[in-house]
Amino acid sequence: MTDVKEHKGAPTRHSPRPRAGERADRRRRPDPEAIEQWVRKARQLPAVREELVQRVRAEIEAGEYETPEKLQRAIDRLMDELREQ
Repeated sequence: MTDVKEHKGAPTRHSPRPRAGERADRRRRPDPEAIEQWVRKARQLPAVREELVQRVRAEIEAGEYETPEKLQRAIDRLMDELREQ
C-alpha cells in the first residue's frame, strides 16, 4: 500500500500526526447513532436493587459475606469459564 499525496500540505492516507494546533482526536469522534444505541440499552437495564446492595454491604462489614461455600462456588465458576476458553 502506498501513500496517496494530493498536494503539499494535504493529508496523506497515512498521516502520522496532526499538525500543531490541530485536534489529535478528531478521528475518534463517537458515532451519534452508536451513542443513541448505548443510551437505549442503558435505559433498559434493571433498576438497582437497593435492598440487596444494603444487605450485602452489611454482611461485608460484619465479616459474614465471604463463606467457604461462596468462595468454592466462585472457584468452580472460574474453572468452568477457563475450560470453555
